[in-house]
Amino acid sequence: MYIADEVQTGLRRTGEMWGWPGYGIQPDIFVSAKGISGGLYPISAACMTERCAAHIYTADGEELRCIVAHKVLEILQRPEVVAKVDAVTQLFADGLADIQRQNADIFGGIRQKGVILGLEFEHPKGAVHASRALYEHGVRAIIGRVSL
Repeated sequence: MYIADEVQTGLRRTGEMWGWPGYGIQPDIFVSAKGISGGLYPISAACMTERCAAHIYTADGEELRCIVAHKVLEILQRPEVVAKVDAVTQLFADGLADIQRQNADIFGGIRQKGVILGLEFEHPKGAVHASRALYEHGVRAIIGRVSL
């Protein structure tokens, strides 16, 4: 059984509505939360195959949360929203390519899927400096480490 966690990667952050279809896979269950209500009303969702759903039962009367989430999903499928996500994705790609060219001694590489970015730094403190600068400009960045 495969469960896809789409809390951070779903809702067009990868450019598509969900991250998993771009990899040619079909999860048995995928979950989403936080942004599914557009930040208006706390809700999470678990979407699953019929085989998995046969073992689940819940009824807690949260119709309003579902209406809000349904509207957010409808908005995210509008052509103008899809076009805006594509434009922002390209803006990031172009801007970061320029930054990488100008700072090749510090800035090593870019991994991008939609508006989710992974930046690689050649300088040992590059991520710390970049994270601080981004934070000072209102952008949340998480420093990750990769072990081989």
